[in-house]
Amino acid sequence: MSACASRQSDAELLGLITTRLTYNGDCWRIEWRAGVGRCLVASRPITMSTLVFTERPLVVANGGSAAVARGIQALKHESPEYKGVLQLQARADVDTERESEKWFASLAAINVHGAGGTFLDRNFERRAVLGLLASMMQHECAPSAITHISSAADGSRVSVRTIRPLKVGEPISISYLASYQPASVRQELLQMQHGFTCVCPRCTTLPELVRAFRCPNCAEGPCSPTSPLPSCHELACDHCEARMLLDDETLSCYERAEHAEDVGACMEYLHPYHHRMVKMYQNNLLKLSGAQRAQVLMQHAEARARMYAGFAHAHHIHPLVANDIEAAAVALLDAGELVAAAEAFADAAERFGAFYGPGADMLRCSKAKAVQSLAEYRALLDEVHTQN
Repeated sequence: MSACASRQSDAELLGLITTRLTYNGDCWRIEWRAGVGRCLVASRPITMSTLVFTERPLVVANGGSAAVARGIQALKHESPEYKGVLQLQARADVDTERESEKWFASLAAINVHGAGGTFLDRNFERRAVLGLLASMMQHECAPSAITHISSAADGSRVSVRTIRPLKVGEPISISYLASYQPASVRQELLQMQHGFTCVCPRCTTLPELVRAFRCPNCAEGPCSPTSPLPSCHELACDHCEARMLLDDETLSCYERAEHAEDVGACMEYLHPYHHRMVKMYQNNLLKLSGAQRAQVLMQHAEARARMYAGFAHAHHIHPLVANDIEAAAVALLDAGELVAAAEAFADAAERFGAFYGPGADMLRCSKAKAVQSLAEYRALLDEVHTQN
C-alpha cells in the first residue's frame, strides 16, 4: 500500500472510531507492530484505574461468536457498522476470501467480548459484543487493562480501564482467555484459538501462582513454582516464606497429583488455590448450600487477588475479585446470614468504588445498608421474642 493510501486508510479508521466513542480518555494511539499487527498503545503516561475509552459496539448478539458472525452478514454494506467490521483483522493463518462466510466467522471468533454475567445470575443471558477500537488491543496473559460491557438496556457499550500504570508506548492489552489457568494450558488455547504464542512476563518469568501446592515445609501454603517454565523445580511459600528446590522424585509427586483422576488423592498435595481445585469448586457451586457457596466464593476472591498481585497494581480491588465477594454476599443472604451478607456487600462496594471511582459503589452500598437494617430488625424481633 502506498504512503498516500495508507494515510487515507488510517484517516478512515480514525473517523469510524470517533463516531462510535461515547468517552475518549485521549491517552491512546494506534500503532502497527511487527508480529502483532495493529495495536493500541499509551500515548501518554496512564495511571491505574484510568478509563481509556467507551464505545458503541458494531454488533451485539445473544450467544457466542457464531451469532456475531451471522449479525455481521445481516448488516447493510453501506452502514458505518459494516465499514467498521472491514477494518478488523481475522486470524492471520486463515487462508480464505475476504468478506466470505468463513472470513466473518474467523473475524468474530477472535474479536468478540462476552457479557451477561455468570450462571449464578438469576437472569443469566449470554451476549457477544463486537467493538471497533476494542478489537485493536493485543493479548497478554499479564494484561494492562480489562474490558467492561454495560447492560443491554445501556446499549452493551464496551469500556476499557487500566489495572496498572502504563508508560508512553506500552501496549494497552487485555487477556483473550480466562486468567486462572497455568501457562501450559493458556499457550495451548492461544495456539488453537488465535494462532500465536504469548511471551508476556506471566508466560516467561513470573511465578506460576495458579499452580498452588500445600507447602512441604509448613504444610500450610500456598506454595507455587517460581517460574512458569516446565523445568522449574523451585517452590516459594506465601505462608512460611521458604524457598525449596525439589528433587525430581518429590516434584513428580506434585505433578501426578495435578493430573490424578481421584480428587481425594489430589487434596494431599494441592492447595485450595490450585487451578484444578478452583475449577472443581466452580463446577459444583450450585450443588452447595448458601453458606458453603459463600465460603468457596470468598476463597476464589482470595485466590484471584493473589494471582493478580503478580502483575496488576489493582489486585485487591480488581472487579473480578469484587464480583466474587458480591456473589458470596448473595449466597450468605440466601443462607439467612444477614450480618455476614451485609459485611460482604459493603466489602464489595468499597472495592468497586476504589476501582471505578465515586458513584460506582452506590447501588452496592445501598444493598449493604438494606441488609444491615434487615439484620438489625431481625435481631430486635429475636430479642422481643426472647423477652416474651
